[in-house]
Amino acid sequence: MKICSNCKTKKELSDFHIDRRAPTGRASACKICAKARSKRWYKDSENYRTIVRNSGLRHRFGISNEDYFELLKEQDGVCYICKTSPEEGKYLHVDHCHDSGNIRGLLCKNCNHGLGNFKDNPDFLTKAIEYLDRNSVSN
Repeated sequence: MKICSNCKTKKELSDFHIDRRAPTGRASACKICAKARSKRWYKDSENYRTIVRNSGLRHRFGISNEDYFELLKEQDGVCYICKTSPEEGKYLHVDHCHDSGNIRGLLCKNCNHGLGNFKDNPDFLTKAIEYLDRNSVSN
């Protein structure tokens, strides 16, 4: 038996998560209180989003949130290619060279996927432009 540090209720050890760092081998708060605390933390979505986003940017691209927002400021807050702003609550994608890892800029989802679909190959993009010019409605 163990007393929850949060609700102060005496409960079975199985009502506590395993925590090898704790002297008893169990978490100090019961599973119910731990879940409630976790929900409160996730509801503070700004805190959660910032931490997760910063971790993802650092892991995938080697940049921080501050670096991202500096890039965004340099691009006047819009996609480098089509100049559209991201939707409310959304971010532009970090475009990078898959060979060198160098960051090229920030793109909207459509432009980023478009480059990916053309395998970042300028020849394919040039042929696509020629194709559109040859088959445009005004011809």
